[in-house]
Amino acid sequence: VYTALRQHGLAIKEANAALFIDKDNARHYFALGEAYRGAEKSDDAIKAYNKAILVDPKLIPAYRSMAATFLSSG
Repeated sequence: VYTALRQHGLAIKEANAALFIDKDNARHYFALGEAYRGAEKSDDAIKAYNKAILVDPKLIPAYRSMAATFLSSG
């Protein structure tokens, strides 16, 4: 929700809070990656996407977002 509202700092906090409760949820790592990407923190976004993929290799949006982050970060 916060990422869609471009409130990336709040989105990062929310995703980290969710991961504190459920560290094995790939969607939480994906949400963290999206928040970092929106905040233009490419390295952190890629780390979060990688973790999402490690937890759930079938989470296709994580691959797409990671590729887009690589492409946009030059």
